Amino acid sequence: LARSPAVDPRDGGLVYLAGGDKRLHAVDRQKGTAVWAADIDDAPGAPLALAGGVVLGSGSGALLAFDAAGKPRWQVRLGGAIAAAPTATGDLLLVGAADGILYAVRAADGVEVWRYQTGGPLVASAAAAGDLAVVGSRDKNLYLLAAKDGRLLDTFQAGAPLQAAPLLHAGLAYIGSDEGALHALAIESRAEGGARLRRRWTFHVNGAAPVRTTPAVIANRLVFGANDRHVYALDLD
Repeated sequence: LARSPAVDPRDGGLVYLAGGDKRLHAVDRQKGTAVWAADIDDAPGAPLALAGGVVLGSGSGALLAFDAAGKPRWQVRLGGAIAAAPTATGDLLLVGAADGILYAVRAADGVEVWRYQTGGPLVASAAAAGDLAVVGSRDKNLYLLAAKDGRLLDTFQAGAPLQAAPLLHAGLAYIGSDEGALHALAIESRAEGGARLRRRWTFHVNGAAPVRTTPAVIANRLVFGANDRHVYALDLD
């Protein structure tokens, strides 16, 4: 498996796995037994579990939704390969593609609501909280957008391609870069409305190894891995 699984958190829910056999597999979470499998037209991207189903992209640019029984709900064609899991925010799904566009589609039927064009491929998931969304691009920029309409609020120039999903936590955005840096950015309100990104600090790993993992907050520590085969834990106090 080249993609992270998705887990339905409900009792009796399923685990969804994107297989190298170009199929989406649903597995019983308690028993570990296969429940159903669905064919995907190309290499499947990472899935996202939703209430009563699952959605995922493919290498051909298709975005597909299935119900919990494996029945197709809807399918739309976007403009580039989709490797990362979609991100749910309100009634929208944010989907990054290799054409550099972040698409927002309705979770109910896949209808496109807005799109934002970046300068490079999007290979990792966006993050969203409240009315804000952030996504990193291989064009070396982190984009802060209004989640409801895709309006650009601010950008942060990281100096290297961004191939990790950001983390939003306690008013900060954390993002790793290919130059071995983990950036912490405050999301601040503007007096005239909207929001902006302000760099708080940057941590550099050994040997400038790329940071392509999403940090996690564990016991007030920021934990993440890098391509130098190390796991780092930074104190947030």
